[in-house]
Amino acid sequence: MTCQKCNSTRIAYLSAKCSDCCGVELKEKFQDGYVPPDFGVGDGGDYVEIKWCLDCGQMQGEWPLPQTEMEAQVENEDVGNEEEQPTLTSEQLQDAATATGMYDHDDSN
Repeated sequence: MTCQKCNSTRIAYLSAKCSDCCGVELKEKFQDGYVPPDFGVGDGGDYVEIKWCLDCGQMQGEWPLPQTEMEAQVENEDVGNEEEQPTLTSEQLQDAATATGMYDHDDSN
């Protein structure tokens, strides 16, 4: 096998069994469970499988990937959450934490 970017033959292969303990974060959403089958790093089972070039660092595989199931779920959740949430300043957050007893700091020094 040669690298699809630089034609090097220094291709590494990693296979790691994580069973149902695989964590994936995408677009600020975290999902755990089995390896997602549509991320290009396994077939959706117990194993994460990655090939990459030790010369240029290019992951080997077919890219770009189509939209993943996880991305579609995030987009569907966002459709109903179009109302913008208020943004608090760090001072407002500190005031709220102090009021609830979560933050007890004396800045007088």
